[in-house]
Amino acid sequence: MGLKLDPSDVQLASDGSLRVEIAALGVRLSIGSWGAGLPVWTCADGAWEPLEADPQLPLFHAAHDLAAGHPVRAFLETFPPEVRAVLPRFREYQITLLRVLALGATAMDLATSAPNLMWLLLPCIEEAALVDVAELMMRRRTEILTFVTGRRATPEIVRLVQRFRPAAREEQERLELLRTIGRPAVARELRHARDLTLPRLRVANALARWLHVPIVRRLVLDSKQPLDAYAAPALARDAVRLARLLGIADVDAALARCRTVAELGRLHDRWAARARRMDDDELVAKSLASPDGGQFPPAPVAGSADIVHLGGIVELHREGIELSNCVASYARACLAGQIAIYKVIAPERATLEIGIRGGQPVIAQLKLSRNAPASPATWEAVRAWLRAAASPPSPAAEAPDGSRDR
Repeated sequence: MGLKLDPSDVQLASDGSLRVEIAALGVRLSIGSWGAGLPVWTCADGAWEPLEADPQLPLFHAAHDLAAGHPVRAFLETFPPEVRAVLPRFREYQITLLRVLALGATAMDLATSAPNLMWLLLPCIEEAALVDVAELMMRRRTEILTFVTGRRATPEIVRLVQRFRPAAREEQERLELLRTIGRPAVARELRHARDLTLPRLRVANALARWLHVPIVRRLVLDSKQPLDAYAAPALARDAVRLARLLGIADVDAALARCRTVAELGRLHDRWAARARRMDDDELVAKSLASPDGGQFPPAPVAGSADIVHLGGIVELHREGIELSNCVASYARACLAGQIAIYKVIAPERATLEIGIRGGQPVIAQLKLSRNAPASPATWEAVRAWLRAAASPPSPAAEAPDGSRDR
């Protein structure tokens, strides 16, 4: 939160309390002095009432940038120096933090030596009495983290929490960290990561079921750019399909040798090029020799000028060649009528897979060349085509003479 306080918004009262009034936000608060235990009062309809919850105003995190004589700065100067030194680390729950720090040395030790653990703890403290918090501060850090998450924490998980490098200790970072430590398999893998930042945690959680694949695991844990890992699963899956099509037996070993997304892409393209060199005459001969002549069942959804159904194995093979993907390996499912493949011509060139769910056609995949993601415009065009195909035709309008408009 980038709150900027004008000196006219705040006032240091004679009793040492800080009065805050921000009309645009509807905020009117009184924050008591350090010596008084920092009670917070809020004014509603002209009456002052105690406020138990943290007001969640980041008043103090950038106090060192305030001009000399600013009321917030003057208010902070009444706090012990060690407390003022800790405050800039925490953007949220600042009043709660100050109340906890007032409990004594154990709270200060946690805030300085384990700031991430204190950061995770602060939202939980709002619901606990300070006397209980004082007792909690005396416990092991594994017990404190167990209190936060509600599940038994190990020293390894505490170390993972402390290795996390938040950019600003804000809510989205806290929620992603809690999500991570709540997934033991992901947390276990991240113990070996080169660093722990919000992008790396997000990628690890998003690709959790792919972490057993060496190239994905390597990118998630070791890459300086962990977001590159998002491209790996689609490329790896497509490479496996191409390998099966080409009869390559050591596909796992080949994938394991890839160190980067670029290397994986080059491997994928080599196999796609081999598929392109397959003789079309041989493919046609195999297709014609099959019981169905290599033709697929009728399209579940009629095509259009921009979305064309691929009706047989040869068309499917050529689509794979043109877009450097493994769509040819879907032939068996197409022959069985389980799916249908379409060539998307506009807004951009893509391959579309339509599946059947509950008797209704649904979009299963929509990918550009080399399985790149399609643009929002292409997704919307395909959805509009599918909606129109699923909607019953509107009755033709009747002319005044009773004939139908054509």
